[in-house]
Amino acid sequence: MKLAMKAVKYFGYLVYCLLTLIVLLWLLFPATYVKEWPERYINARFPDIQLVLGEIAYTFPSQLACQQAVILDRVKQREIVKLQNLRSNIHILDFFKKGDVSLDYDAELYDGTVQGTGLFTRDSIHIDARSHGVMVEQMDWFRNELHRNIRGSVRADMAIDVGLPAGQVRSLVGNLTVTQGSVELKTPVFGLSNIVYDSLYCAVKGAANRIQMESCLLQADMFDVHFGGEIWPNTTLSRSTLNVKGTVSPKEDFISTLQSPMVQHLFRKKLQHVPLRFFVSGSVTKPHLSMGEYSLLNETLNSN
Repeated sequence: MKLAMKAVKYFGYLVYCLLTLIVLLWLLFPATYVKEWPERYINARFPDIQLVLGEIAYTFPSQLACQQAVILDRVKQREIVKLQNLRSNIHILDFFKKGDVSLDYDAELYDGTVQGTGLFTRDSIHIDARSHGVMVEQMDWFRNELHRNIRGSVRADMAIDVGLPAGQVRSLVGNLTVTQGSVELKTPVFGLSNIVYDSLYCAVKGAANRIQMESCLLQADMFDVHFGGEIWPNTTLSRSTLNVKGTVSPKEDFISTLQSPMVQHLFRKKLQHVPLRFFVSGSVTKPHLSMGEYSLLNETLNSN
């Protein structure tokens, strides 16, 4: 009985200390230090980017709220990603038990939302992220790196593991879906200078030096496209190279746009025997497209 009473007493002391600590954090919250610490942490480990945080506030009992968090290209001082109304719930007990920082977070991201978890240890950073309704046309950095106009609503589920102190991506696994999208083509394909599609799905996995795209499917009114391949990241997205191959399944809406009934007939007949395969290589900004036996038809339609 005495042992039980002692346990209750010590447990009461522990609860009292924790509550006192929380109240002190609430009243004497060191906003400047909490803002500067993650900025120094990220900026020291990733030389190509710079993290800039807005005003931070502490919310009882263990939640931090930040007006905005911006990741900049350190050289060009250009915005890469901007999160707004970022909220994170830090798991205090994990910190005391393991010395690691683990948290849940959610934020607004380009008219959409993103939420997930983060784990920061001495030798790694692990981030899980689930986004919904992110409007890609508002991502100026992405559009400028691609050197073309793009639009669409993105839903993604990603997990990324980064090794420290090198700051290299050790693994990236996830999938993304873009709906009601379009992409500008610098070089027309079958007379089209802009591809408008209903949905685009792609599964991705890889690391710092290679990203694989698998089971990719683009669905549009004019055609469906099955494809897959690899991207080799470089210092910038525009310098990255790719190797993609796939098959196009044209629909009647596309075939009817061809220049004459005779061309339409020949195209339908050829498709019965020869699938419309394609291969894309080169840089992300200046890709080279090869369409095999359909290359001549492609060049003819583009010249008209």
